[in-house]
Amino acid sequence: LPIIDFAPFIAGTAQGRSEVPRAIAAAAESIGFFYLANHGIPQSVTDGVFAAGKRFFELPLAAKQEIKIREQRGYQAYRDVKREGYLPNLNESFFMGLDLQPDDPDVMAKLALHAPNQWPTAMPEFRPAMEAYFNSVYSLGTSLLRACALALKLDELFFVPFYDKPIPFVRIMHYPASPGARPENQFGNPPHTDYGCLTLLAQDAVGGLAVRKRGGGWIDAPQIPGTLVINIGDMLMRWTNDKWVSTLHRVINDPGQSRYSLPTFFDPAYRANVACIASCHGPDNPAKYPPITFGEYYKQGLDKTYGYRKTENA
Repeated sequence: LPIIDFAPFIAGTAQGRSEVPRAIAAAAESIGFFYLANHGIPQSVTDGVFAAGKRFFELPLAAKQEIKIREQRGYQAYRDVKREGYLPNLNESFFMGLDLQPDDPDVMAKLALHAPNQWPTAMPEFRPAMEAYFNSVYSLGTSLLRACALALKLDELFFVPFYDKPIPFVRIMHYPASPGARPENQFGNPPHTDYGCLTLLAQDAVGGLAVRKRGGGWIDAPQIPGTLVINIGDMLMRWTNDKWVSTLHRVINDPGQSRYSLPTFFDPAYRANVACIASCHGPDNPAKYPPITFGEYYKQGLDKTYGYRKTENA
């Protein structure tokens, strides 16, 4: 997978504003994945949230279940996620999103994916570690969107109106060591694409992530210290009329040790109306998809795979 140095773009140099978007476009059009180096998130912040996450997952199950997931916020239990054709995923996780208050109009209206964050009473230090990372990765996400806009030959601020009240989620994940020989349809996370726009992934050194090559076969995507793995999601592929590709990826649990990862799903507002980007269609390349509201599209994907959502919507 390509490695893109983001420092020149952050610095705002003319070279950075041309070469970095060009490199992003090349990766997004070919494999849909790339490593991002010199992204600006302090290593101490990343180390802090991984350490806190490990302690959180070591809490008794009852303490974690006190903040059982709702509207993609809180603790998602082991084997709660199941993708069609596969056994339930061998992972557990914790989600947080924007810090919405109980009196937020969308929370009061019970709009899907809008709720206050939930925090474990047994571990008060978990919240500041997660929030520090959330704030850092949110800032990076806004910068990365500017680079993506330029990569698509759009105004640098093209995506800003779509992110007026976004629904980004930081998810810290724990993949326990593999219990032994696995069935062919059993994974930590089976082959899948992400539903949203951009995913920004920090991961530990254990490994297990692999990306499907466009021509077949798999590429390992191990940790490269100081980098994030960035991938294009289904919605951004749709938004660009399939010019940018959302690619299958998977995780296989290591048989000897646990793995921890930290994906951030950096996605637009629930009510954002997503229609084919002007630079991605023309007379010889008509738009393939009708406009759609992002939240409804995203919710459909979550409803199919998350056990708690199937229960709530039954």
